[in-house]
Amino acid sequence: MNADNDIIVSDFHNHQVKVYDSEGNFKFAFGSNGEGNGQFNAPTGVAVDSKGNILVADWGNSRIQVLTRFSSFVGIFGEGSTSTCGWSPMQPGGPDTKKYSRK
Repeated sequence: MNADNDIIVSDFHNHQVKVYDSEGNFKFAFGSNGEGNGQFNAPTGVAVDSKGNILVADWGNSRIQVLTRFSSFVGIFGEGSTSTCGWSPMQPGGPDTKKYSRK
C-alpha cells in the first residue's frame, strides 16, 4: 500500500504491476513482458519506499526495478542489471542509493 492507500500488486503471469484504490477498484497497470526498462519477466513482489517509489522484484530478469508512483522508470539494481556496482540511477532525485546498495 502506498501513501494514498492504493493497493499495489505484481501480476506474475501478465508481467505487470497493477494498482487498485483502497476499495479494490482497478486504477491502472504498467509493464509488459521483456528485459527493457519498465518491462518485467514474471514479477513476484512489490514494495513502496519512503518517497513513494515502487520497487518491483523482477524475478525472471534477476533484478529489482524502481519506478515512480506513476510508473516512470527510475533505475534498477541486482544481478540482472547492467550496473557493475549493482545500482543504475537514471535520473536525479532517484531513490537513496545508500539505502538500496548491495553489500
